[in-house]
Amino acid sequence: MALDDAIGAVAVDVGDLPLGGGALAIIRPALGPLQAGGVLSVLARGSALRDELASWCRIERHDYLGHDTLEDGVERHLIGCGS
Repeated sequence: MALDDAIGAVAVDVGDLPLGGGALAIIRPALGPLQAGGVLSVLARGSALRDELASWCRIERHDYLGHDTLEDGVERHLIGCGS
């Protein structure tokens, strides 16, 4: 699935929170209602999540689908919900 083709079924905004500093408290509950294969869009300011989120997804058996930068500088990370 290409990043441009993925549509987030759920979107959350974690602001500038690092993964272990509050972002997980927002991301985990948002993944809960998604079925396997559903997509979560995570909006973040700054690059704090860029490296950590991909590793966390591997550990938690989710698919990190990539990120892009929106016009306003906000990064959009896409997570494919695992089983």
